[in-house]
Amino acid sequence: MSNIDKLKAAAAKAVDNFDSNMFVETRDVLALLDELEAKDKQIADLKEAFSIALSAAGIDVPAAAGKGE
Repeated sequence: MSNIDKLKAAAAKAVDNFDSNMFVETRDVLALLDELEAKDKQIADLKEAFSIALSAAGIDVPAAAGKGE
């Protein structure tokens, strides 16, 4: 289970009984986590498309390039 999934599960179990001026509501946390998950997927898709484009252009890039290794 990913950290995002763990946060979603915790937020779904939470009860919105907090002071609205001090805390974020559960639905807002869940919405932000959904957006984060969508951005992660978009980044992965763009990386894949970029890799395909580099390969089509004949540019060989090692798999670990750009990963801090």
